[in-house]
Amino acid sequence: IDTVRPWVPRLEAMDPNDPQQMQPAVVARALVMTADGRSREGAALIESYLAQNPRSLELHYYLGLLRERAGASDDAMASYRIAAQAANVLGPNPAVMAARLGLGRLLQQKGDVAGANEYFDALLKQWDKADADFYMLQVVKDARRGG
Repeated sequence: IDTVRPWVPRLEAMDPNDPQQMQPAVVARALVMTADGRSREGAALIESYLAQNPRSLELHYYLGLLRERAGASDDAMASYRIAAQAANVLGPNPAVMAARLGLGRLLQQKGDVAGANEYFDALLKQWDKADADFYMLQVVKDARRGG
C-alpha cells in the first residue's frame, strides 16, 4: 500500500470517462482506504464503480478482497464467486484465478472442504503444466492440503 499511496492523486487525475484509466485509480484508492482502516468506504467506492461496470472481473475480485478484510466473509464469497465462475465463459484471467483462491480459502475456513477443493482443483487443472516452482501452484497445493 505504501507503494500505491503516492500514485493515488496522479491516478485520480485521469480521464473519468475512460474505464481503462479509472478502474486502477478506483482500486488503488479503495485499497488505501482499507489500509487506513476505512474498509467499508473502500468497498463502497468499488461498489459504486462496479454499478457502472458490472462485468469487470477485477472489480468483483477486489470487492471480495476488501469485504474479506472487513470480516464480511459471506459477502466476500459472493463477490469472489462472480469472478471465479466467469472463467467458464471468458477463459484465463488473473482476477478469476485470485478469486478462485480467495473463495476456496473462505469456503475452507467455513468447513466446506468439498466446495473449497472444487476451486483449488480448478486452479490445479489450469496449472497442470506449470513449472514446479511456480509460486501460486505451491500456494494452491498447500491450501488443498488444508494448510
